[in-house]
Amino acid sequence: MSNEDDDSVTKDILNLEVEQCEDEEPEPTNENVNRVHQHNLSAFNKLCDEAKTKRKTPSRKRSNSDARDSGGPSAPKQQKLDAVLSSQVKYNANLVTQAQVDDLLIKFMTEALMPFSMVEQPAFKEFVLRLQPNRSVMCRATVVRRISDKASLVKKNLKEAMDKVEHVATTTDCWSAHGRSFIGVTGHWINPETLERKSCVLVCRRLKDNGSNFVKAFSVFAEQEQENHDDPDKDEECQFEDVFDDLTQASAGLEYQLPPHQRCAAHTLNLISTSDAEKAEADGNYKRLSRSTFAKCSSLWNKSSRSVQVAEMVKEKCGLSLIKPNATQWNSIFMAVQRIIRIIKGKGENVIHSVCSLADVPKFKPAEISFLNHYVEVMKPVAQALNILQGETNHSNAYMGYLAPTITILRDKLSKKLDIPVTKPLVQELLNGIDKRFDSILKDKKIIAAAILYPKFKESWSTDCDVIER
Repeated sequence: MSNEDDDSVTKDILNLEVEQCEDEEPEPTNENVNRVHQHNLSAFNKLCDEAKTKRKTPSRKRSNSDARDSGGPSAPKQQKLDAVLSSQVKYNANLVTQAQVDDLLIKFMTEALMPFSMVEQPAFKEFVLRLQPNRSVMCRATVVRRISDKASLVKKNLKEAMDKVEHVATTTDCWSAHGRSFIGVTGHWINPETLERKSCVLVCRRLKDNGSNFVKAFSVFAEQEQENHDDPDKDEECQFEDVFDDLTQASAGLEYQLPPHQRCAAHTLNLISTSDAEKAEADGNYKRLSRSTFAKCSSLWNKSSRSVQVAEMVKEKCGLSLIKPNATQWNSIFMAVQRIIRIIKGKGENVIHSVCSLADVPKFKPAEISFLNHYVEVMKPVAQALNILQGETNHSNAYMGYLAPTITILRDKLSKKLDIPVTKPLVQELLNGIDKRFDSILKDKKIIAAAILYPKFKESWSTDCDVIER
């Protein structure tokens, strides 16, 4: 038999093996192939293995002819929409565990200052169960216990964090809201590993009297320091009480000593923008223009805040609501005037004149509108510096290294605005206030070193070589 005949016989045997029915057993052809067609044995064994694999694994696809032969309908290629939605709902119901629901509930109760009875409200229960049908809402007693445990854990973590640092700065502040007085104490420190500033609230309590007991208690920790009798804080228009003067009237032989008192830079800058700015009225021309302008502004602010109809009319015509200055909110006068200027630039002077007429308020004269424009131009750098120092724009700015560059740059910007005749007295008094209140701070070697060591500033914030070399 020739080689061609051998190959044809081998192919016939291989085809016979592959085409065999799934239910039939293969004939014992291995011995024959091994004896007669030994050179094709490996290919034959490979095809046999593939055929066995195909018989064991059923085909995923099914032809339409097979479906018709079986007498059943053809299998759909895609699930129905309702089946998909029902399976998705069952899947989503298990996305959030019960422990996660409990943690989120406690976080909501504490951060939103919600009453414990909130978990007993049927509407709240329905809200949670609609979102997670397979979960439950804890009872009021459990919420109280969980929050108490959480508070204990927070105290423990704070103690551990403060034990790892050498210095912790604290601040104490008193304020009034809704007819009640409060006192709060905060703590601040630098993480030694990440160098990030960390802050926490240590205590917040009601003050039910005039606070005289706190002054007596704090006087034990006061430091002997000669204070200037001309306290700049007394010039402030707001009803703030600076208790530092009382605390520093300590007798000899104190048991405790604290580091030197550092005045709040943001509070000091706010005094410059209010108390020192008022001294510009010593100039007669500035006083007449300033008082007439702000008198009309005050009338418009009062009408808008006291009358719902006027407020709605202003919003309809101007597209914006007016901002009324608040004595306890820094930058409030600047923001209120800036809003008026924004309306004038966006809608035109005729719109603000129409609003004044409908509100029965005297209209602004061209000179007064020009004064408001220059006022915003002068006070804008002051407002920006104040936002930086109090951390409004970025909480990471509350470092000592920001103080000297911020005040120095502010002083340079104000010096460039002395050529505006209308607001020159205002600029001059602002510069005088900065020199008076920040002179000792800008000469402090620690303040200067902090600014130079801060990577964002280094030595670029000042052109005075004496300051840098100090």
